[in-house]
Amino acid sequence: MTNWPVIIKYKESDELSFVKDESHWLKDIKEHIHDYQNYQLVIDSCGATYSLQLINLGSLGFIKSDITYSLSQLINLVKGYAVFANYCCASKIVLKNKTQVLELVQYIYDNE
Repeated sequence: MTNWPVIIKYKESDELSFVKDESHWLKDIKEHIHDYQNYQLVIDSCGATYSLQLINLGSLGFIKSDITYSLSQLINLVKGYAVFANYCCASKIVLKNKTQVLELVQYIYDNE
């Protein structure tokens, strides 16, 4: 079971995307299908990771992996994204929980 929201990590990039909930995912499914081969992984709000598999021409399936991101791994991911998005002082970012991580990803994503 995927715990929303989710972060999409792109291959060979510090770029991230933020998807608030399943309805937003389904609303933008054509974009996700077009780009899914560029996705390295999807990380849900608990840190669980998923790969994506094209199920048919109109749907993507989440395939759960055995890897779970810790808070420190998520913070490093977000710091890389902040640098990617040209936010200064990314090294000074202090986040205390996964909720704050998701809020910061959403903020940067919404303001790019």
